Amino acid sequence: MFRVLLACALSSAACIPHPGGQCDQPSDCGYGTTCQRGLCELPGPPTRADATWLAPEDGAWRAGGTIALSLIAQGTNVRVVAQSAAGPVVIPLERSEDGTFHGALDASALLDGDWTLSPEIDGLPGPSRVLHLDRTGPGITLNLPVAEGGAFLRNQTIVVSARIADRGVGLDARTPVITAEGMAPIAGHRFSALEWRFAVPLSLPLLFAAQGPIGLHVIAADLLGNQAKADGTVAVTRLLWSTAAGKGLPIRSTAAVDKAHVYIGTDQGSLVALDRATGVPIWSHALHGPISSSPARGQFVYGASEAGEVVALDPDTGDARWSCPGLSGTMQFLSSPAVAQAGSVGSVETVFLANASAIQQGNDTIQGGIVGASAAGCAAWGAFGGGRSSPALGGDKAIYLGGLDARMHSVRFDGSAFHESWSVAVSGVTSPDTSPSPALSASGAVLFGAEDGSLRWLSAAGTALGSGALGEKLLASPVLAFQDAIALGRDGSLAPFAAPGPLPTTLAPYYVAQQLPGAGGIVATPAVGQDGTLYVSAGRSVRALAPGGALLWEQALTGGSTASSPALVCDGTLYVGDSLGNLVALATDSAGLAPGGWPRFRHDEGNTGNASTPVCSQ
Repeated sequence: MFRVLLACALSSAACIPHPGGQCDQPSDCGYGTTCQRGLCELPGPPTRADATWLAPEDGAWRAGGTIALSLIAQGTNVRVVAQSAAGPVVIPLERSEDGTFHGALDASALLDGDWTLSPEIDGLPGPSRVLHLDRTGPGITLNLPVAEGGAFLRNQTIVVSARIADRGVGLDARTPVITAEGMAPIAGHRFSALEWRFAVPLSLPLLFAAQGPIGLHVIAADLLGNQAKADGTVAVTRLLWSTAAGKGLPIRSTAAVDKAHVYIGTDQGSLVALDRATGVPIWSHALHGPISSSPARGQFVYGASEAGEVVALDPDTGDARWSCPGLSGTMQFLSSPAVAQAGSVGSVETVFLANASAIQQGNDTIQGGIVGASAAGCAAWGAFGGGRSSPALGGDKAIYLGGLDARMHSVRFDGSAFHESWSVAVSGVTSPDTSPSPALSASGAVLFGAEDGSLRWLSAAGTALGSGALGEKLLASPVLAFQDAIALGRDGSLAPFAAPGPLPTTLAPYYVAQQLPGAGGIVATPAVGQDGTLYVSAGRSVRALAPGGALLWEQALTGGSTASSPALVCDGTLYVGDSLGNLVALATDSAGLAPGGWPRFRHDEGNTGNASTPVCSQ
């Protein structure tokens, strides 16, 4: 040993240690050894393999599906082990022509969470990376409002709140919406970090019932597209309000409305104004005799009683602006007033009514006749028409009405007197009364109905355009919508008749004849909505019928149906009275009245009976 060290010391070359010799750095060792832990040792077998990942990215979030695995490695047998708390999954890789290794991981077979991807190259481990799998959508907790009285109104808007959080990749703040059957998704508003709010008009979801639950669904997604949904229901009713306006006696008149009020006549003899939103009475004006005719809203509110009283009332206060005291006791008004605006037949707004009682003229007793009344006077009277048939005013200033004389009349008023243009006999009638009120089409044709169920189309000049027969006694008035005439018989026979004139330019509902079950003694005229729905008061309920005959929903009435025709107005609310004096307001799904001429009793929201008046209040 001394000789070796002395030789190393005397030699000009460095002495390279053999295996087992001490070293401070790799250059201190030779003979195939390396410096390991301060000693020159022969190298052992490799413990790790070199590899470079190409895909996926380290720490990547994935929602699922097939995940591509790709890496560069020196070896022949390469695979990847995906490891989580659930255990390992082994994925073999194949070498491509460019020397890289590729494989596919089916993430749908893996549980959510963090997975470590570790390559094995010819049995040696390579560098690993982490993959986050998230197939769970956000957590959603609904908070539904509670209605006072147990149910929300169909015309209300409610606010639904939801707590929405995602513990994975994070919430996609563009996605939270609320949906319901028949309703387009409504986007939410972020109220705080986790709270979202949704304003839902309850008129939008489908509700094929008078009352019932509406299902609501809040949907949200995370940034990977994972979606979650939370469901809930709210109770909804179509009954907006009910008011005992008739004080126990029947309501036979049809409601008129303006923007703030609902006006109705009662058998108790009062013309009542109610708040349109709540049904709370605002004023009441007493008349002599029951009021079965329907009030009309023009410049004033016009009412007439069965005792012959005619009044014009202030819409806001109910104070009388003018009246016709001289008619009281001599005439009987079952007919509803028709309103001609100032300038159309005279200098002031004028109303026309058919008289149902006998008038003595000289030595002659004349049954019926027509009356004109205004602030300028109430004495105008003509021996034309009469009975229950309410006058209809055409755009050509003609006044059309049926009569107790079994004839249909067209008369004109020059401001002081009536002049008959023509009259046409109703053929085949068994009763001399043309009690249904006429309706006017958009083209100016006039539709008359008679109690025997016959229908007659006449032009403005009185020329016959067509006819039809319902086959049952007709007490209700026909209506016109979508170029169809719809008649409702006393026994519940409901039938469409094609109106003369050009075909509609838009697709119209297809109506079918049908027999309403459990219906009889019908006097009320149906109403037709903009969506084609028919509204009928019959028996002890109000029914909403699809054009094809299906019953969409039915609302029970406390009392039986009367001559109070369903008054559909342009915001979709329906008003109807019953035999116990209740006036109810119902929310429908019709966004107003149907086009085509005369979609409800007395034509428009104000009951003017005037084809020139817009159907919606101004």
